[in-house]
Amino acid sequence: MSETEQAEGPGKEKNWISITIVHGGESRPFSFNIHMKIGKVVDDALKEFGLQPAPEYLYYLVYGNVNLDDYEKSLKDYNIPDGAILALARRCRVGQRQKRRLRS
Repeated sequence: MSETEQAEGPGKEKNWISITIVHGGESRPFSFNIHMKIGKVVDDALKEFGLQPAPEYLYYLVYGNVNLDDYEKSLKDYNIPDGAILALARRCRVGQRQKRRLRS
């Protein structure tokens, strides 16, 4: 059982959802408690996909047309249903684009 699965302990199954996260044409299944913070979900996804985030990028999840980029909100706060498919995405942190242009 993973660290994530142990977070709430036995008897809490009603608060668990299964989701799929896709990135780079690959998908991975996950199970999380609905109260899990988005930041932890992103961290687990990065580990599962073997990604080492560079400091100039911010990784976040996307569900439909909604960016799940508030790391302090939970899956429940974003109304993520059981069986949802989320995309792992990244964007430049504020100010990084300007720095790159100046170097060019």
